[in-house]
Amino acid sequence: RVRLHGLKGAAELNGRCGIAEIFVAASGRWRVMLAAGQCKDIKPENIEQLPPEPAQGQPAAEQLHPGCKVKLHGLKSAVELNGQEGCLDVFVSATGRWRVALKSGVTKDLKAENLELVEPEVMPVEPEVPVPADPVKQEQPPERSEQQREAGQKVDNSAADNL
Repeated sequence: RVRLHGLKGAAELNGRCGIAEIFVAASGRWRVMLAAGQCKDIKPENIEQLPPEPAQGQPAAEQLHPGCKVKLHGLKSAVELNGQEGCLDVFVSATGRWRVALKSGVTKDLKAENLELVEPEVMPVEPEVPVPADPVKQEQPPERSEQQREAGQKVDNSAADNL
């Protein structure tokens, strides 16, 4: 069993799991049968070997992919998150965890054993359209103190002008 990661030309396959069937010497790639029956030839550096199948009641790694809807359970250090639902964003191969975007807006990296599949066939999440940055805000002059307002004095902005 393997998981794909680091793919650029087919980034939608990152996080998907399958079986490495045969090494194709001519291309230097592994032929991987994905869960949906799709075969892809993948470079070895884009393949992570997975541990044996999960215990009964846990989702098979092949079922987890970006866009899946999941429910959190069995968390010990963040018990308040148990029962919350979210969407799988990406598998973080460095930590062996799934990045989950919770409905609350919080993002957590969690082990597959703490994820219960709610909707396995949800389409991958579409990237959000980037929001343009706020235009450069002009610095407001400092507020005048009550004494300065009463005296009709202006604030010396010369120090601010040198910033």
